[in-house]
This record gives sequence, C-alpha cells and structure tokens, in this order.
Amino acid sequence: MSATATTYMNSKMRRIFQSSKGKFFAKTAEGKKIYGVKAMYRTTGRTGARKVLTDKANASVPTPIRRGAGVRRKVRSNKGGMHEMMNEARGFQMIFGGRRNPLGAGVRKVRKNKGMKRGPRAAKAM
Repeated sequence: MSATATTYMNSKMRRIFQSSKGKFFAKTAEGKKIYGVKAMYRTTGRTGARKVLTDKANASVPTPIRRGAGVRRKVRSNKGGMHEMMNEARGFQMIFGGRRNPLGAGVRKVRKNKGMKRGPRAAKAM
C-alpha cells in the first residue's frame, strides 16, 4: 500500500503523510522523507484553507505528530501597548484639534549638533 495524505501540515507547510505501517512523515523539496514531524497547521474543507492548530485543536491531533507542551505559541507581552497609546492620541486630536506626543514630553532624542548653525553641507569628495 502507498502512503496516504493527512489533513495536517508541518511548520514549513509541507503535507504530513501516513505510511501503510502507520508512521508519519513529510517530504522535502527534493522528495526525501522526513520522520518525526509535528503538526502545525490543519487544512479544512474543500478549499483546503490552512489554519494554525491552537491548544484546543491540538488535542484532536494524533499523538505521534502532536506538538509537545513546551512548544505552545506564546501571547505577545506587548500586545496592544503602542496601538492603544496611538489611538488615544488620535482621539485627543479629533476632540481638541491639536497634536500630542503619545510617549510623553521629552522622549525625542536631542540632536548631537543642537545649537550649531545648519548651513549648506560640504560637498562629498569623489
């Protein structure tokens, strides 16, 4: 019997196959088999749309290709931080018609040549 394709893909979006003996493998670009693969995506429906396997969906994946507990995707620690500040500043502009630095006063770096005359630049030597 030949290998059958599963609905799972590894992190490089390569289809995971199951051999007639039950072993899971993926194929490289050269066509070589790679064993010990882990499922990262699942294709769904007729369209074959790819979805990332979440912790909840990972429970339905066969054990040999299931990702381990230490490989979970972390939530970003800075999620929404800067965007919230920028949105707040936009709201301030809309209400009062002015501009406000969302990072606070004095955050911009002071120029090294502050106070110097900023005349014409010297021509580059060729």
